[in-house]
Amino acid sequence: MNDHYQIPPAWLLLLRQFPLLLEVSDWQLLRKWSLSEVWRITTQAGKTWIAKGASGSQASELEIYLHVLAPLQIKQPALHSFVETEHGHFFILEDLGGDTLEQQPQPALFLEAAKALARVRATATRHLYISPQQHLNDLAFLLNHHLLTESDKRILSQLLPWFSEQLIVLYAHLPLTLNHNDYHMKNLVISGNTIVPVDWSNASISPHLSDLYCLIGEAKDFHIPASALIAAFQAETQLHQENDLTLSQWDIALEWQIELGGICWLLKSLRWVFDEGVQVVPVSSQWIPGLLQEIAYCIELHESYR
Repeated sequence: MNDHYQIPPAWLLLLRQFPLLLEVSDWQLLRKWSLSEVWRITTQAGKTWIAKGASGSQASELEIYLHVLAPLQIKQPALHSFVETEHGHFFILEDLGGDTLEQQPQPALFLEAAKALARVRATATRHLYISPQQHLNDLAFLLNHHLLTESDKRILSQLLPWFSEQLIVLYAHLPLTLNHNDYHMKNLVISGNTIVPVDWSNASISPHLSDLYCLIGEAKDFHIPASALIAAFQAETQLHQENDLTLSQWDIALEWQIELGGICWLLKSLRWVFDEGVQVVPVSSQWIPGLLQEIAYCIELHESYR
């Protein structure tokens, strides 16, 4: 039996619910925030698993694994066991064992990440739905927030003449599908010859392409052109379409979809910083200028597509 003093306090109380923990000989901390922590655990037999604990807004990840990813048969780490308590959700997942895209930022793997995103979206249905109004609510919240300067609000107010109308067009003409909403290199695990997204706590259903926007943004740092990722995404999407009508829907100004999706994601991220981030991740207050700068850039690009 392993030394229980190696077990984090929150997990020590769960030995009865997780018999596997009695076989664990090593705990390696991979990530720790105030609302979540992720460990790689190793059994005496040498097998590794991922142990996650989450509370608050991050606790929704377990529900997404159980009620969205599993029913949709989306490729994901297998869920070994889980417990829901008043203090949060705890679960043990298969350890895919590979590096993340952040650790191996190779061009071919970025293209595979774009293809993996297309496969995820092609299999998604209406389990978690965000309406156009929710994006407008995010904008209204920010425009009225006392911590944003008048200069900050002038950037956001540029959305007022057209954002609502463009969202209506987006939701009217494009299919609702699954969005990861944190499709960044650190959450894209290399598994064999493909990419598997992990950390689904922010997932939702909507038609926008914020995930591809995020992937393109990180690929720029490695001189991987957006056009290559868009082409990979389009080609993989077409492999999974059921009829020509759906294909024609995806042909609607893809760059327009990506920039509008970027705006939706940036508004959501900025609101999260004010709603929760400054309390649970104090360093997130330093992200505000960069998020506003990105919004301004997206507005400029998006208006050129209209």
